[in-house]
Amino acid sequence: MEGLIVAMSLVGATFITTFSLPVSDFLGQRPLLIASSVLYFLSGLVMLWSPNVYVLLAASLLDGFGIGLAATL
Repeated sequence: MEGLIVAMSLVGATFITTFSLPVSDFLGQRPLLIASSVLYFLSGLVMLWSPNVYVLLAASLLDGFGIGLAATL
């Protein structure tokens, strides 16, 4: 199960990188960097207070979205 939690972060990062560059061209980099930091912060809070493993998996996916968005910009 631990491997799945880590893999969800990588899946989220891989998924968001396919869409981040066209959206960045349309909206600009600043709003997306702010969105990535908000996603990363919120996913950390949800991971901290996750009541079960399924919420932890969803938070890890959200974490991957934030990481992948920040990494491609």
